[in-house]
Amino acid sequence: MKINSVNNAEYLVNVNKSSQFARKSLPVQDTVSFSGNKENVQKHKLSDKLANLFKKKVISEPIAQSKYFMFNGIINKDTKITDGFMDVGLGGEIYNNGEVHSYREIIVVNREEDKILNELIQRAKNDTVEMNERNKADYIYYMLINENAKHALINEKGIIPEINSKLLAGNTLGYMYGLGRHSSIIFKVIADEIGVKSDLIKGSLLGSKHAWNVVYFDGDAPKIYDCANRVVMYKNSTNAYKPMK
Repeated sequence: MKINSVNNAEYLVNVNKSSQFARKSLPVQDTVSFSGNKENVQKHKLSDKLANLFKKKVISEPIAQSKYFMFNGIINKDTKITDGFMDVGLGGEIYNNGEVHSYREIIVVNREEDKILNELIQRAKNDTVEMNERNKADYIYYMLINENAKHALINEKGIIPEINSKLLAGNTLGYMYGLGRHSSIIFKVIADEIGVKSDLIKGSLLGSKHAWNVVYFDGDAPKIYDCANRVVMYKNSTNAYKPMK
């Protein structure tokens, strides 16, 4: 099984441009949008400060985990994505009562209800029993590339999802032929289930908003896995991927 190893900025630019139509088609804001109510703004600012204070803390409650990811752009390798987790994208809002608003589609993780995601998890568990961590990560990477292509063709999902609609993570496969925020969440969930140490990271790739995974191996340097752009490379070999600050 061969992995595309990329340490060439020019290649990354070309790959990134090939998927820009998807990102440019959506009305994305560059900053988190808050309600004009002063009390709500103060609550959000407090949540932001607390999230930064406990940057390495393992957060399992779904609303808190969702807000943490929205503000900090990372779910670390020691934290398992919990059912009820939501990604609202840029410019979205998540309230403590669970209400959400987004200028994008809202990705929801719910293993119990998500038949597609469950099928992928079970398949990965069955197929990777004898694999080491590196081969397991490679397996998830290739599986998601193939599944995105299959769902795009079969279900004709190469369209823009409805704004502010909630979609189970498995049902995002194939949308826009596999965006970073879709694939990286599914990658993280499957990695959690089969024992792969993986970060879910939101940030930018050469100036464009993006999401990807970083996988950690015993005895080797961590690697970036970017299913959307079909790139695998050592994390310390590039400055093109920039996490949120």
